[in-house]
Amino acid sequence: MGGRLTRRAIAALAMAPGAALGGDLAPYHWKSRVLLVFAEEDAPALRDQHRRIMAARGGMAERDMAVIAVVGAQRVEHWLGAPGQEDAAALRARFAVPPSGFAAILLGKDGGEKWRVDRPADPEEVFALVDTMPMRRREAGQG
Repeated sequence: MGGRLTRRAIAALAMAPGAALGGDLAPYHWKSRVLLVFAEEDAPALRDQHRRIMAARGGMAERDMAVIAVVGAQRVEHWLGAPGQEDAAALRARFAVPPSGFAAILLGKDGGEKWRVDRPADPEEVFALVDTMPMRRREAGQG
């Protein structure tokens, strides 16, 4: 065998917690929690989500959060956090979100999907969830 990976080993690595942040999202792994927002171009829900996120910027920064919007089939916007090189189609495929409709997906620093809704995410709801995570509790000196 030597240094070669078997199909079983490759499959196990793909299912590891950090696998969700592979590829385009790798720069965020173990550094940021990522809120992905998927929406159609002129959707009222997209505008509502953007307004909510911008109003909660301080809380997002305190929790090491990046917010990436995938708009339509082609466009990626970085609302909070450092810009990256994400591909809209690849993110839609990876998270199984069609070009129509709406989804907000929270990824932990480990890359695992922690929460998903089909409506604009309420930042207070996101904060409450993040604040229960063991890593966040350690960051805040609570555990």
